Order: sequence, then structure tokens, then C-alpha cells
Amino acid sequence: MMRPAERQSSSHSSLVRHDWSRHGPNGFTLIELLVVLSIMAVLAALTVPALKNFAQAEAQVSGTRHLMDELGRARQLAISQRTTVYMVFVPPEFWSDASAPGNAAAWQSLPSEEKARAEKLYDKQLIGYNFITVRSVGDQPGARNPRYLTAWRTLPEGVFIPPWKFQYNGPRVRIYDPAPPLPPRRVYEVAPFRWTTPDMGIPFPSATGSTNFRLPYLAFNHLGQLVSEVEPGGLRDAYIPLARGRVSAAYTREGAPLQQPPSVTERPPGNSTNAFNLVCIEWLTGRARVIRQEVQ
Repeated sequence: MMRPAERQSSSHSSLVRHDWSRHGPNGFTLIELLVVLSIMAVLAALTVPALKNFAQAEAQVSGTRHLMDELGRARQLAISQRTTVYMVFVPPEFWSDASAPGNAAAWQSLPSEEKARAEKLYDKQLIGYNFITVRSVGDQPGARNPRYLTAWRTLPEGVFIPPWKFQYNGPRVRIYDPAPPLPPRRVYEVAPFRWTTPDMGIPFPSATGSTNFRLPYLAFNHLGQLVSEVEPGGLRDAYIPLARGRVSAAYTREGAPLQQPPSVTERPPGNSTNAFNLVCIEWLTGRARVIRQEVQ
């Protein structure tokens, strides 16, 4: 004869087995699965653009910090070596007069080994730079002993200096603060880069290259001051805009960069002027600071 506790346990076990046998074989229906997949697709469509915008904004912030660090490096090199240090940039189409007058002739006169070095800079248009000195402590007075202080470097992926900054003798670009904290609305007049001249003796693409190229540059003297921004009224601060987006060089099937202007895409379009990051270099101290470090 079964005891009451045993009957209760047997009854509970039977109920569990009964519930399992009734519900266990059943899973999600096709309609339920489609509903879940639709919800996941909607969530992905909403979050992926936001994640892309966040990644691009982060790239611009890191690119701004990188540029400020490199400007500070140029300044410190000038102070430590007690000379003028030129920070030169790789302009678009540097092999032709489309960049600056006289560059096509300078390109044609390059020795084959120097031309091979320059060809490695095809994919560094708008993002490449280097540091150069023409004279160093201990050189004979008046003598030139040009030296590249580093290998050619580039800005981080996702940011670049917009093409309008590289226009030879181009106009100033007026940039308005889209959201000033207080009136009046701030306006920044951004001049194009200064360009080297052959009599400055700055070689390209290496210390044994041609001094006939014109290159966009900034210059810091032995006191760390910015001395390249010469105006009729004296020296002035320099502004370098940073755009977020992509610079794409053309490549061969084997992966070698081609002698073609790069493809430039700003994301969002026009962010170099209407939602900007400006790095300002004060001429008196040579120190760099960021004016606006966000993208709307």
C-alpha cells in the first residue's frame, strides 16, 4: 500500500511528465521567428549608422590629437636643435603644375632613384608630412646641409587635410562657428598653406632630391615661434582644418599606387567647413590648440 507522501511525489512527477510531454515538442513557429528576425533587422538598421558616426567622430578626435602632437614635435625639434624646422606636407598632384607652378619641370628633372622615392608618396597625398632642417648647429655660416629628421609620416586613417587648404595662392576660406556658446558668432579666416620656393633650398623627396619643388609648409624658429605665416602687418596665427572621411589613392592590380589625384570623400559632406575641427598654431609661442573638437 502506497504511503501518502509517496502518492504525492508520484502525482507531482506525473504532472511534470505530463506537462513536459505536452509542451516539450513545441518550438517557435515560423511566424514568431520571422517577427524576431524583423525586430533584429530594425535594431541593426538603427544602431549601425550611429556606430559608424561614433567611430568617425572618434577618428577625428584622435587625428586632431595626433596632429597637435606632431606640431609640438616640430616646435621642440627647432628649439632643441637651435634652428628652423620646416614641417612640409604632401600636396595633391605634387608631380605636376596642378599643385604649384614649376613642379612639373622639377619632376622631370628628378634622377631615377629620387623619382622612385617620390612614387612612394602617391598614396600620401593630403595626409603625408615630414620635418626638414636646412642648417644645423655647427654648419659653416651660410652653408646648407638639408636633413630630413624622420621618415615620411601620415595622419591616422579617417582624417585628412582638405584639398582647399593646399590651393597654391588660393583664397581664404571663411569658417563660421555653427553653434557659438555666446554671441557674436565667431568667424575664422583660414588661409591656404604657405609654399616653399627654390631659393629656400628645401629638397624633395629626400635630402638629396630636387630643391625646385614647391611644397606646402609650416616653419618654427629656434625659439619655437611659428615664422611661416608672414602677412603685410607681421606674423599671424595659422589654422589647419581637419576633415573626417576618406582619401583613396589609385592602385595597380599589383597594389602599387598610381600617379593620379586621390579620390576625396568627406563624411558628412562639407564637414571641413560647416562642422569643423580647427587646429590653431599661435605664431608667438608656436603652440597648437584645438578650437573645436566635435562634429555635428
